[in-house]
Amino acid sequence: MPTKAPSVTHSNSASGLLHSTLWVYGASLAAQAVAFFVQLIVARTFGAGKEMDAFLAAYTLPQYALTVLSGALGAVFIPVFMSYAAKSGEEDAWKAVHGLINQCLVLTTLLAVAGMILAPFLLRWTVPGLPASTRALAAQLAIIGWPTLIAAGV
Repeated sequence: MPTKAPSVTHSNSASGLLHSTLWVYGASLAAQAVAFFVQLIVARTFGAGKEMDAFLAAYTLPQYALTVLSGALGAVFIPVFMSYAAKSGEEDAWKAVHGLINQCLVLTTLLAVAGMILAPFLLRWTVPGLPASTRALAAQLAIIGWPTLIAAGV
C-alpha cells in the first residue's frame, strides 16, 4: 500500500509566507498606482476651480471612511484569519471570510446611505468656508461618491 506524503500548505511554509506577502505587497502597489492615475485623470478633467473644489469636498469623507475601515480591517483581520485557519481549518476560515464580506456589505451600505442623506450637513461641517454654490454642487456629487464606498469596501 503506497504511503501518502504529508501535505504542506502555503500558509505553513516559509516560502509560502514569502509568496503570500509578495502578492499582498504587489496588490497594494498596484492599488496605489491606480489611485495615482485616478488623481491624474481627475486633475485633467476638473482642473482648478469650483468643480474641482466640489469634487474634492464630496469625495473626501467617503475616501476617509474607506481608508479607516480598510486599514483597521487589514490590520486586524489577517492575523485573526490565520489563527482561525490554524485552529479550525482553512475551509471554516473561508466561511468566516464570506460572513465578514456580508457584514462589510451591510456596514458600507448603511454608511453610504447615511452619507448621501446627510451630505449637505456633513459638507457644511467639514468645508465651512466653501461658497454655498460650490457646496451645493458637492452635495450633488456626494450622492454619486458615497456609494463607491460599498464596492470599494467589499
